[in-house]
Amino acid sequence: MNKTFTPLMFLTLFPLFGHAQSQPDQFCVLNGTTETLFFAVDAFDAGRQTALLAPAERLCTPPFAVATRGFVSVFTSLEAIEGCSRLAASGSEQILLEYHDFDNCNWQTSP
Repeated sequence: MNKTFTPLMFLTLFPLFGHAQSQPDQFCVLNGTTETLFFAVDAFDAGRQTALLAPAERLCTPPFAVATRGFVSVFTSLEAIEGCSRLAASGSEQILLEYHDFDNCNWQTSP
């Protein structure tokens, strides 16, 4: 029997590893793929954070003084020009399920 590890199976394992939600005063992005990718969280005036994330790793904005919006982005590398972006709001976590160039990624928002 051939067992394939899919992103959906991967996401169902998060509770086993103590996966936590974003706090109300920040937003996060979670790498739900099986690839290591370059991510950014940008809260406009609150700043931008970037990191190379392995599967199941997350990147969050610093806590905000007031609720804010921003966006998350993902690229194949720091040097990549094309990637995907998605709007985000305080208290949300944007989960990348599948990466495809040219803003054609598959995302899920939690909660």
